[in-house]
Amino acid sequence: MKKLFFLATILMAVNFNAQEKQDTLITKDGKITFEKVIELNLFDKAKIYNKALEFSAKYLISANDEIQLKDKDQGKIIIKTSELLKYNMGKGILSELIIIECKDGKSRIQVTNFSFIHQNYPTKIIIAEEYPKSWMGRNSFYSSIKSSAEKIISDFGAYMVSEKKDEW
Repeated sequence: MKKLFFLATILMAVNFNAQEKQDTLITKDGKITFEKVIELNLFDKAKIYNKALEFSAKYLISANDEIQLKDKDQGKIIIKTSELLKYNMGKGILSELIIIECKDGKSRIQVTNFSFIHQNYPTKIIIAEEYPKSWMGRNSFYSSIKSSAEKIISDFGAYMVSEKKDEW
């Protein structure tokens, strides 16, 4: 009986520890934010900006996607986008903000400002940072957000370092 109690205590501690690790996401100014700086040493700011703008045009596939800001002088592009998100408690529409900044030799991409509309509650917008701890599926929700952001960042990085061959 003591062994069973001890084993149950250990399992609860491991489960609690795993939940705590998943709940700690990268935040910047209180917002869940994923970012990456891509070194592009051979390119100047204008070329990096144009390539980032080209990526934005190709990446936007939904009618709800919208470029909020294009500023060539600042080297900044801000995109509001949305996508279908599935996690273990259902599915719905995930919206996020993609911020791309360009300088000579490098570019930074940030994915932040996540909000979610669950298919079963279409009038309620859930801000990712405010997802209730008591709700089931919280860790799965955060894991899905992380996967989505990492895919955007990975696609951007791959596009920025790829060489475009204009053969036709």
